[in-house]
Amino acid sequence: MTAEANPNHDPNCAEPPESGVVHRIFQLHHVMMRLGDRLAEPFGLTSSRWMVLCSIGRREEDPTVAELSDDMMLSPQNIARMVNSMEAEGLLERYNHPERGRAARVRLTEAGEHARQKTFELRDRFLEPFLEGFTDARRMNLELDLDDMIANLARFEQRLDAAEE
Repeated sequence: MTAEANPNHDPNCAEPPESGVVHRIFQLHHVMMRLGDRLAEPFGLTSSRWMVLCSIGRREEDPTVAELSDDMMLSPQNIARMVNSMEAEGLLERYNHPERGRAARVRLTEAGEHARQKTFELRDRFLEPFLEGFTDARRMNLELDLDDMIANLARFEQRLDAAEE
């Protein structure tokens, strides 16, 4: 998009127009989390806890904290804190699977599954206004573009990790 085509681009600004993409993605993330928190609060959840419940619930096998961390692209420490508090609240439980190594697995309790079922209502309330005006083709293209951006950043993170070793 050229500066002329982008009314939000200030030609006197030192930032390249591409930084607008990054800025908009940050804005999108923040508004999604804010609205997610608002929708989930009546159920005693936050957006992040909502995502933890969904991440565990869609798996065929109960995950470890490390697997949740990879799935959600959050630090293991952040996931461990959420799992600890959700376990204290009776939504999750940890256990050791004798055939799956030493890492504890995380599963939903009955209360956690009930909370996850409630998130389906939240999802439906959120998705309709979020994707309003998007055709299936446009949504699929956006998903592909976002997948590419995520993969680009994952590769960049690997290069940074390798440089630190």
